[in-house]
Amino acid sequence: MSWFIFVGDMLVMLFMVVLVTWVFMVSADRDIDRSANIPLNDEDYGDEEPDLPGELKKAGVTHG
Repeated sequence: MSWFIFVGDMLVMLFMVVLVTWVFMVSADRDIDRSANIPLNDEDYGDEEPDLPGELKKAGVTHG
């Protein structure tokens, strides 16, 4: 039974690695960079205007 669970876990891990690799290979560099910045630009700045790159301001990213 433990081998069945182990093999299932390895298949799920293989699927996730293949999915991430496929998305990385198909997507444009600009889209990958924008997606990578999402966790970095989620701070709550309150009333002050955040210093965001122009592309993120155009994308409608709001803070506060």
